[in-house]
Amino acid sequence: MTFELDTDAAARQAAADAAARAAAAPAAAADAAADVPLDVRTAIRAIVPAAPAGASVDWVVALETLAAVSPALAIVAAGEALGGAAVTTVAQWPGLRGVDVDGLRASFAADPSWHLAVTATLVGAGRGAVEAAVAALKASRAAGAAAQAGQPRVADAATAVDASRLLLWDAAGQGVAGETTGVARGLARLHALDALTAALAAAEAACGAESFRPGMPLERLRRDATTVAQVLGERMAAAEAVAVGTLPA
Repeated sequence: MTFELDTDAAARQAAADAAARAAAAPAAAADAAADVPLDVRTAIRAIVPAAPAGASVDWVVALETLAAVSPALAIVAAGEALGGAAVTTVAQWPGLRGVDVDGLRASFAADPSWHLAVTATLVGAGRGAVEAAVAALKASRAAGAAAQAGQPRVADAATAVDASRLLLWDAAGQGVAGETTGVARGLARLHALDALTAALAAAEAACGAESFRPGMPLERLRRDATTVAQVLGERMAAAEAVAVGTLPA
């Protein structure tokens, strides 16, 4: 399993992170309008290029980086990279507004690269939640508040997200064919789903009631992330893939 990106990949990750955050402000407006404007789509195409055959570690890293800022934009980027019609002007779900979730799900149901893209989005959303929690704890400390009881919870969530990232990189590095790779993708998906749940709970506890106010960054992140988990997460399918590959026939 790869535990660190090489120098070139790390540089690409940093560049993708900067570009993703630059696209975050227009993404907020797109969320309200249930649309993803062309200029935003152009920006995210530069972050997540067309997927190579079978995806790759670099590709899922770029998707994860984008998802930490906006899971909706990550799903759009993945769909367009795989050649699907990724946007709609009609909101289909409470989260992922502007994304043709139903169309993408139908188009790529059997595509292993799509499954890796969804897992990368789950990991990135978990990372975004951890970042929000850490920022809230730092702000509270700077304001003179006593030590936060939620710090261990945030630390545990951060560890879980890091572990899910390693499983994702391992799955992406194995390619897409064969039973073993199916097990790796299933394990990555299951861990990412659990890590996301822990990260969102930790972020909500750290940020308090304001995190639920409509339009707040964490509120949008939670809405998008929950939609990815519930609509695209396919926990049972991931568990079945793991069982088929690891349990006796």
